[in-house]
Parts: sequence; C-alpha cells; structure tokens
Amino acid sequence: MRIKNLAIIFLSLCFLGAFGVSVLAQELSGRQSCGISSTFAPDSSHILIGDAEQRRVWTAGLEYSRRLWGNGSFRLDYEGSVAPFFQERDPTLVAEYSIIAGYRGTLPSSGERVIYVNNDPVGMAGGGGGAPVPVYPIYGSTKTYAFAMSPIGARISGFSSHRLQPTFSTDLGMVFSSRDLPVDDSASVNFLFSFGPGVEILRGNGAIRLEYLYRHMSNANSGYNNPGVDSGVFRLTLSRLRR
Repeated sequence: MRIKNLAIIFLSLCFLGAFGVSVLAQELSGRQSCGISSTFAPDSSHILIGDAEQRRVWTAGLEYSRRLWGNGSFRLDYEGSVAPFFQERDPTLVAEYSIIAGYRGTLPSSGERVIYVNNDPVGMAGGGGGAPVPVYPIYGSTKTYAFAMSPIGARISGFSSHRLQPTFSTDLGMVFSSRDLPVDDSASVNFLFSFGPGVEILRGNGAIRLEYLYRHMSNANSGYNNPGVDSGVFRLTLSRLRR
C-alpha cells in the first residue's frame, strides 16, 4: 500500500508539473523537438548515495522538448521522456566453490542477486577431516526488464545562436519493473533522477545530442531493502526540430 500511495502522489505531481510547464510554454514563442533517445550505463558504484555495484543498464525511448525562454546566449527548455525499453543486468550469486585436498568442488547457489561484488569467502566448509577451508562465490548475471518515464525535466543550452551548443540537463522520473530492483525485497517501483552536461549539434531541422549524466535510482525507503543504484550514463538523442 505504501508503494502504491507513493506512486499515486508522484504521478499526480508529475501531471501537475507537466501541465504547468505546458501552459507556460504556450505563452512563449519557441521551438519544439521530438526525438529518439537511448542511454547506456556500463557499471554502477557508490558515486554519491547508491551502493549497488556492477549494474549495467540499457534504455531506449522517446523524448519531447519545448523552448520556454531564450536570448542570443542561452535557452531554457522543458524536456520529458519515456523509455518503454529498460533493461538492468544485476550480478547474481550462481554457485560456490572450495578447494579441498587439491580438488575443486562446486555447488550451485540460489541465484540471489547481490548488492556488493567481491571475491572474499562467503563461508567455511569442512576439509575432509582437516582444517575448514574457505568457500568462494561464483557470479553470473540476471536481466530485469522495466518501463521508465521522466515527465519532469529541464535543459539549459549555451551559445543558442550557434550550431554547436553546450547543454546541462536534469530529469526526474520513475521505473516500473517486472520484479524488485535492484535486489529482492526492495521494490518494483523506483524513483529516478539524473543530471549532467552534454553537447548538441544542430543541422537544418535536426539535432544530435550526446550527454554524460549522473543517474540515481532508489525506492525512497518504501521497500525492506534500498541499496540504490548510482551510474554514470551516456545518453544519445536524435531529434527533429519544429518551429
């Protein structure tokens, strides 16, 4: 119930925020853009507040932006995005092994997704009448698919009268997954926020933008576990401009 209430409140705020931005944008003469966007996070670690390690995430979806304000030097845009494809690869404990009398013995594990990844012993095993020997982990990976959206976002661009423009964007959204992310007993509804710099190249009625973002995902303590995922994310967006 707590997750459901949080989701309802968040979606209501997103709707009101997007509606307010839309009304403001209609009062300004500006440029719109629609495009396709994809992100790739090759790894995760404790960058700021997340703890879950070695998560790899792909996303693909659509982005919409609308100019709110601008002059000859700077431009402020509203941006929102939806990613029907969201894939997270999580490290999973698939087996354990120990070496007894020179022989390696391996036993399958439960397939539990883990927060931390290291090669330290996970326990001890009897050594056939001798001293106990350490048991080491063997890791694999498990993929989880989800749906993500970021209806609240903004981007500021410099040198707005030039074809090559530096940008800085920030986004706020949610992830709805088929099972708990990033580990069991966390939550299937998570919150996202991201921010970071990029560069955009405009040519005719099209634009290409490449960004490097910090992205955090967590369930805001609505689940039993909340390790959070911090990632450095590459985002590529191809847009068509509408004046």
